[in-house]
Amino acid sequence: MKRLAQVLIFLASTTGALSEAPPKSLTPVLDQFATAPAVTYVIKVSEIPPSVINAAKTVMGPGEFAMADRGKAWNATDYMEDPGLPLRRLIWATEVKNHFILHYELGGRGHSMHFIVVSPEDDSGQRKVEWVAAWSKMEKAADLKAFVAEARAGNLVSDARMAH
Repeated sequence: MKRLAQVLIFLASTTGALSEAPPKSLTPVLDQFATAPAVTYVIKVSEIPPSVINAAKTVMGPGEFAMADRGKAWNATDYMEDPGLPLRRLIWATEVKNHFILHYELGGRGHSMHFIVVSPEDDSGQRKVEWVAAWSKMEKAADLKAFVAEARAGNLVSDARMAH
């Protein structure tokens, strides 16, 4: 039994783990986001750049980037009416000061709200995850301004080991 517990703790600590964990605080870039001009929101997964999807996969675990468009059918609970539907659904995504922010909901055993902040592209066109968080509230952040307010208030739980 003790060995099983050790294995479960190890798996929990490594599932979805990043090779380089993002910081637990987004403070350095929050001011940039807060003072950004009006933003365009993406509500279709097909509009998310491939470099952002590739970076997001590093925290979402192995497999494909499966996410439903905003307002579309998805599996919100662990009772899957249609196993072909994804467990994630996009709420909104936007590019701000060359960073990309994804806000989505995750179904399964516990419905939750998540954010992933992805870096600007480097010289080779690659991006990396800068910060990941889950929201303790069971509501959607309406927009970038709401996201920044919740992050500043400390209402977003940042842990790279969380299922995203």
